[in-house]
Amino acid sequence: MSVKKCILIIGHSLEAQGAENKRFKITEFQFNRSIANDIARIINSSVDHIVEVELMHKGYREFNLTFIKRVNQKKPDFIISMHCNAYDEKTSGCETLHFEGSTTGQQIAQTLQTQIHTALGNKNRGVKPKTINQRGGYLLKKTLAPCVIAEPFFIDNNLDLSRAVSKAYDIVEAYVIAIIKIAENLRGDRYHEPKH
Repeated sequence: MSVKKCILIIGHSLEAQGAENKRFKITEFQFNRSIANDIARIINSSVDHIVEVELMHKGYREFNLTFIKRVNQKKPDFIISMHCNAYDEKTSGCETLHFEGSTTGQQIAQTLQTQIHTALGNKNRGVKPKTINQRGGYLLKKTLAPCVIAEPFFIDNNLDLSRAVSKAYDIVEAYVIAIIKIAENLRGDRYHEPKH
């Protein structure tokens, strides 16, 4: 089997770091950058090298379309964008988003959701399809390879964040297991699917 390529996107950027926990002053970008480095290190140093991980994030004031073009130029087999949810400081739980109508995207999302939710043990908000006009939908639609968005917990919820910080290694391990399983299940040399 050929080595698959996973692009792991650290959501947001150094300049615009996404949602922030008011009490602990931790942003989406900070949390995900920390664990993304561990995920890539573990997978890329594995003896059973069936998948390689490359980390990416948006550059300074980079437009979404420009960034997506950069991602597509890497010719990945699949893409995972790492985020954290935020809403009202009370809502809790784990969910994974995929593009509506993407069978492979749905399968990837379910694999990732199962592993991360099991690791965190928080509320299971499930796998959710998104259209191009919904939050995250533009990335999910415009990438050539199947793409999902991981939202393991609500960073503005102090209990959710505390649980995630205390289980950071478990989250890393969950991503690693999911990425390997996804790579094992993908067929063909490169998988690009039509997105209607």
